[in-house]
Amino acid sequence: MIRKCTEADFEAVYEIINDAAEAYRGIIPADRWHQPYMSREQLKQEIDAGVSFWGFEEDGTLIGVMGIQDKGDVTLIRHAYVRSRMRNRGIGSRLLQFLEATTEKPILIGTWADATWAVAFYQKYGYRLVSTEEKNQLLKKYWYIPERQVETSVVLAGKKWNSPTTNRTLTRPSRQTHCKHRATDAHHQVAILKEDIMKILKYSDVKATQFESGEAKGVAGRVVVGKKDGANNFCMRVFEISVGGNTPKHSHDWEHEMFIHSGEGEIYGNGQWNPVKSGNAIFVPSNEEHQIRNRSKKLLVVVCLIPSKAPEL
Repeated sequence: MIRKCTEADFEAVYEIINDAAEAYRGIIPADRWHQPYMSREQLKQEIDAGVSFWGFEEDGTLIGVMGIQDKGDVTLIRHAYVRSRMRNRGIGSRLLQFLEATTEKPILIGTWADATWAVAFYQKYGYRLVSTEEKNQLLKKYWYIPERQVETSVVLAGKKWNSPTTNRTLTRPSRQTHCKHRATDAHHQVAILKEDIMKILKYSDVKATQFESGEAKGVAGRVVVGKKDGANNFCMRVFEISVGGNTPKHSHDWEHEMFIHSGEGEIYGNGQWNPVKSGNAIFVPSNEEHQIRNRSKKLLVVVCLIPSKAPEL
């Protein structure tokens, strides 16, 4: 049967993806292969970003998974994998047809250019390869992947997708925006442009999410400007790190721009700990391992910007 995957299925989904992805070894560019192909942290990030996994279950065991992601004007089919020992039984076909029936929006699918079997599979169900120029635009608009992966991937479009000449999804209409100037307290307020209205709020009025599990300790995070505010390109978060607290040491495929709002602490980067304090601006490139810790005697407040396609928090 086909059912929606739950938190209890996380390890099974992780196992299926990495088992099936062995087919890519030696096929996709060597600099794109990782072991494991998808880490648990990357899988969690995909789920946090809105990828909903559905699974094909047989005798109480998941043997195939496929993700679906709503991107507003289109739907993406993501991460389609079947256990290697269960291939060629029509499981992928049944998952695809099931997910197709759940959306009325145009469907786009990205895969490796060298994974010819995957391309042929989707073509069998009516998907067509888009041009290189359109592919580059689509991958940068709807996916968040490194430039090298853009170069080595293709996009297939479903029957409801029209080329850019008749489909305006690649072009955002310009608009004239009017706003009134308003004095703000720079220490506590953020100005948000939503549609034609500038919105000003105290960041502390936004409900905080507490992080006290795993490697994180004494961290409160807030999304002060995000998708709900109409921010289509960036997300602004504010993190408060308590005395003795720290963020987890991690890396990911998107960059960070950070500003130390108040306090002082240390940030791990370039293989070493670096002191930071109020007024410092920091750029963390993609895939750079980083961590912030507060070794001072007062609260450390950090403003952090990320691209909108990354998980907001």
